[in-house]
Amino acid sequence: MYFAWSNAARRELDIRLLRKAGVVSGPFIIQFLPDAVQERLVRLEHDYKGRAPEEIRRTRFRVIRSGGGFDFEVAQQEFLK
Repeated sequence: MYFAWSNAARRELDIRLLRKAGVVSGPFIIQFLPDAVQERLVRLEHDYKGRAPEEIRRTRFRVIRSGGGFDFEVAQQEFLK
C-alpha cells in the first residue's frame, strides 16, 4: 500500500510544510499509516464493488470532511481482467 500525490502542486506544498516543521530534509517522503487506517482503507476498497483484493489493480481514495474530522472514500477503482 502506498500513497502518491494527485498533482505536483500538492506534493510541493506537503514538502514545504514538512520541511518547515523540521520533519523532512530530503526529496523522499515515506508515509506510515496506523494499522487502524490501513484496515479502514482495505474495508473501503473491498466494499466499493465487493471484489477480492487479488482482483483489484488500483484503488484511488479521496479525503473527505466527516463530522469534525476527515475520512476516506473510494474515488476510483481499476480491476485486473
